[in-house]
This record gives sequence, structure tokens and C-alpha cells, in this order.
Amino acid sequence: MIPFFRPPQLGFWEQKDLHISISNILDTGTLSDGPYCRSLEEKVKHMYHVDYAFVAPNATVALDTLVKCLDSSNIVSPAFTWKSLLSIFGGRELFWLDIDQKTWLPLPETSSLTLSGLGSETMLMLNHTFGNVCQVEKSWHETIVYDGAQAFGAEIKDFGDATVFGFAPTKPVSCGEGGMIVTNESRIADLLEEQRHLVLRISEFNAALGLVYLRKLPENRAKRRDVWDYYDRHLPYAHQEMPLSHSHSVYGLIVPDRFKVIDKIKDKMEYRVYYEPLKCGLINTEWLYGQILCIPSYVGCPYKEVVESLMS
Repeated sequence: MIPFFRPPQLGFWEQKDLHISISNILDTGTLSDGPYCRSLEEKVKHMYHVDYAFVAPNATVALDTLVKCLDSSNIVSPAFTWKSLLSIFGGRELFWLDIDQKTWLPLPETSSLTLSGLGSETMLMLNHTFGNVCQVEKSWHETIVYDGAQAFGAEIKDFGDATVFGFAPTKPVSCGEGGMIVTNESRIADLLEEQRHLVLRISEFNAALGLVYLRKLPENRAKRRDVWDYYDRHLPYAHQEMPLSHSHSVYGLIVPDRFKVIDKIKDKMEYRVYYEPLKCGLINTEWLYGQILCIPSYVGCPYKEVVESLMS
């Protein structure tokens, strides 16, 4: 059985560096929110040329913290997104967006109300679906937050008011568990600084692992691209279009005969069907959910076997 995901292997020297980091952490006694966390933040700031970065336990906590800090009573969000976001939407007025059929990115113009009429306490929360970079004009609304949980490593130029990354096990860079908020807005950074020692903490061990995987990101991203390129050439199904950039995090296909295909591959490889719509009645969202099939595309994935299983 081919797994849906397996983390990239660490070489001898990478494991040795990680062991040294763990020993240093234990020797200092600073087990969380210490120099390895700060180093991870600094490296991400340098990588993306942003002014501020804050580690977080995961992407959902990061988004929840932003919603609370920015006092957002209204949220505009695509219904095609990860269900954990429902845990941060409670008690707020929600306006749902449909998605584009080709890019699977949210379409702000599909909101049930004119965004400019929703008030200053509204947050437009847009996701970089599967790592596919989304970008909208700032004029859409006063507060724009990008949910980039799967997008770390992609080329991103617009961070809105803030952007959230995920460092969970399946993400392009993993801390085991973790996330990060980046922003160029000093007012938001001041609010997040107040939350740093309350909810925005991860262990030094997680940060040390993240630093190792961060060094491997260019190599691993190139290997993921090779897998995607092979799928693009050998699979007869439509896949996600990428207008700007992509982290190559999740590879999805449009499979009209999905149930027949699943019956054929279910004993050969793991697969996923993302995302169950958070709101019914959105035409493109329901169309995509009814046909999408996500297949293994991790570093080291036996991609030829995956294709053979799908085409047999």
C-alpha cells in the first residue's frame, strides 16, 4: 500500500545536526519559545522579505489569534477549505465564497453581499488552496488574511494584512506540529507580540526540526515538482491550474468516474478527497468536491506505481 504521505528522509549529517540541537536545548533548559523559535522566525522573515514573523502551534491557532486580535465580527471565507476553521468562526457573521473551477481558488465576487458594505470589522480570509497562491486587490476590503497553511515555499508577493503558514507533518516544511504568522503591519505585530507568550508558542524541539527541513526546502520542492510533472504528462485527468506560484503540497485531479477509480486503487494506495464544503449550494465548490481525487505526491513517492495503479 502506497501511503498518502511520508516525510522526507533526513540524511546522516542532518540527523546529526538535529541531535546536537536537541542536546543544546536540554542543556540550556529552555524547552519552548527560545532561540530556535526566534531563529526560525528570522529565517522565514529573510526568505519572504517580511517585517514580522511569529511562530504558532498550528495554522488554525494562528488564524484564530488573528481573528480575535483584529476583532473581526464578520468573516468572508471560501467554503472549500479545511473544516477546523469552523472552530474559529463561532459567533461571527459568515459570508461564503465559491471557487474558480480551474484554479480552485476563492472568488471574492461570489460573496452573498457586496464586500464594501460589510463594515470595517470584516475579515476577508482567503486560502492558497493546496498551496496554489491566491492574490486579490486590496480594494476588496480593509482586512485581508491569507490562509497559506499549505503554501510555504511558494513564491508569494502579497501577504495581505497577514499570512498564515502551516508546519504540520504533511506540509512542505514541517516542525512536526507548528505554524507561523507573517505580516508587514506594525499594528498587527504589536497585537501578536502581546499573544506571543500566551498562545503563540511552540517547543524548541519543534523549531529545531523545522530549521532542518527549511534547509532542505529547495531540494525537496524540486523533487515534488518532478513528481507533479510526471503526473501531468501521464495522467489523462484535469488538474489544478497555477496562475502565480504553487508550493506543490497536494496534487488533486478531476476524476468524473471517481468511485470506479477508487474501487480500482483502494487496495494499492491511500488517497484523499478534499474538502467537504462548509456551506451547501455553491455551484463550483460542490462540482469540485464531487469529482476531486488527491493522490500521493510526497518526496520519494513511487509516482510510476501510482500512475500504473490509476491507469490499470
